[in-house]
Amino acid sequence: MNLSVKKHIFARPTLNAAILFGALLILVVVFLTDWKTFYGNQFVESPATYFHDLDFFFRDSVEIEDFYRARDLVYSNPDSARALAYKAIERFEKQQNEIAQIRYYNILGFSFLLLSDYNKALEYGFRSLQLSIKYNLGNQMANANNNIGAIYMHLGYHTDALGYYLKAKSLYEQGQDSAQYANTLNNIGVIYLEVEAVETAKTYLDMAYDIYQKTDHQTGIGNTSNNLLVYFRHAKMPDSAEYFFNQSIKIGTQLNNHYALSNAFLEKGNLFTALNDPPNAIAYYLKSDSVASLVKLMQMRSVARIEIAKTYLGMKELDSAYTFTRSAYDIALEIGNKKLEYVANEFFSLIFQERKEFEKALNHRNLAIEQKAEFQAQSHASHMYRLEIEELNRDKERQQIFIAEQKMHIASQRNQLHITMVSFFALLVILSFIYYYFFNKNRQKQTKQAYENKIRHSLEMTKAVLEAEIQERKRIGMELHDGLGPLLGLVKLNITNILRENGLSPNKREGLLRSAAANLDDILKEMKNISKNLAPIVLIEKGFESAVKDLVMRLQNLKYFDVHLSMNGWDNRVDSFVEHSLYRAILEVMNNIISHASASVVNIEVLKNGREITIIIEDNGVGFDPSTSGNNGQGLKNAATRIEGMEGKFFIDSMPNRGTIVIMELPNGEFTKMKDEKDKVVSG
Repeated sequence: MNLSVKKHIFARPTLNAAILFGALLILVVVFLTDWKTFYGNQFVESPATYFHDLDFFFRDSVEIEDFYRARDLVYSNPDSARALAYKAIERFEKQQNEIAQIRYYNILGFSFLLLSDYNKALEYGFRSLQLSIKYNLGNQMANANNNIGAIYMHLGYHTDALGYYLKAKSLYEQGQDSAQYANTLNNIGVIYLEVEAVETAKTYLDMAYDIYQKTDHQTGIGNTSNNLLVYFRHAKMPDSAEYFFNQSIKIGTQLNNHYALSNAFLEKGNLFTALNDPPNAIAYYLKSDSVASLVKLMQMRSVARIEIAKTYLGMKELDSAYTFTRSAYDIALEIGNKKLEYVANEFFSLIFQERKEFEKALNHRNLAIEQKAEFQAQSHASHMYRLEIEELNRDKERQQIFIAEQKMHIASQRNQLHITMVSFFALLVILSFIYYYFFNKNRQKQTKQAYENKIRHSLEMTKAVLEAEIQERKRIGMELHDGLGPLLGLVKLNITNILRENGLSPNKREGLLRSAAANLDDILKEMKNISKNLAPIVLIEKGFESAVKDLVMRLQNLKYFDVHLSMNGWDNRVDSFVEHSLYRAILEVMNNIISHASASVVNIEVLKNGREITIIIEDNGVGFDPSTSGNNGQGLKNAATRIEGMEGKFFIDSMPNRGTIVIMELPNGEFTKMKDEKDKVVSG
């Protein structure tokens, strides 16, 4: 609280002391006369608890390390993860430690999901959920709901899956678990992708991706990248799809996540299928199959081979289509995946239909229908599990109803207390209004002061921009005076000699004219260079990216140093005046390097994402000490003024004999409003 507010509130200390004493007396009367009625006989349900620390579940560091080992093997080696989980559960059953078993039931459920054993996956998923509800563990209830949702999604029950995901999302949000919350958003996005509500899917995937980026959660970034690849494939934006594919592959390789890698290769194959490029599609489907085989991801192998068969069928290569359908069907039989069995038989039917073997085609069609019915019946066990959980939830609801009835009974016994409380709150409201009056008055004064400071800052920034423009005009004037002035003077001298000397010989006259023409050529070249430095045509016509590339090419031709350019994420969705300001800032820095750095290599990197634009210029020159104000030349000051004038940041990292790094950061948004406000200040 600042001094002005204190002055208003305590301007009359005697009156305030009396008011505070009266409020305190009322509080004492309320809580001493009827505290027993107010608190007695209440049944209060404790909210769900959230324990993120593994010390709550396990007794020592050895048990925690065992859990991490099993969890980290789920994607890379699910068989080993499952073996460790069984061993741990057996040990905890002997110790009667049910809470520790919850974490391992989640591992078992997810590992069986990867193997397409949906009944086993649901069995362990619901075991985890039952124990989580029993011990009222919010984050574990969320994990179990999330895993069960994933199983139902693989079974094709999208509505059921979405219901469990939404429960998980709500629980994660209450527990403030950002990583798992993002994971659920990603899963919801996948559901919407599968039902082809792609724009809704994109909304959820973007939210998940942003959270993962902020928390640097590499596994999450990789998984969401793969799903964004699917979205951009649907949206027919292959360049964006390629970007997220590369990101998914990079992260999957770093983390040794075979599931993510296999899935990414599968979706890249689907992308080439959409682009009508069957050879490349088949190549990536084979990569997906190969990676999945390393850790026995049999469902993924079967899916990859079905996609290969589909591609060959489209190419009318029926023998190859049959071979891969056969192998996919054999895998489906091996793992007992009824869904893949009936899908394979549907492909057999199509292949035999193309071969004109209609009887075989009909037999496989009928078999596919029978297997589809078996697949739908396979969910019977899952519905039994769901009924058990619903009964547990109904028990909790009955308990809540009982608690509510008790509260109503207690409420009927404390009407007198409520009257007292109403009186107290009425007094409190009066005191609040008094406080608000004085506080609001002071706040208005502070707001006015803040507004004046903002205007003053805006004027200072405008002044800095104008000073930069004045310096720029001086530089242009010097270029015109020192560059074009002497050349124009020579042209004038040659023409004056021709006009004055009537008796010039033809050879002398021709020599003077040729000299004048050569000078005019030099003038045109000088004007072209000045024009390019001010606003290159390529910047106006083709935008910032082409202009920077043109600048790099011109610098390479000068052979002062080697220049390397890298541009990532640039999509030309930036206001033109921002492009010009960025280009001029880069030009100022490059001129400074040419004039002072004595560098042999310069690296320019331009990065753009949803939040900011970053430009990094690095040279291996002589460097300097930025802390010495005299070392910051006018060019670097002009560049800094341009960037800071657009609410950006300008950094210099340099030391003598170590080279220099210049970093420019600019918020990536709509700058038009900011520009209009500054124009008003200038005109005003």
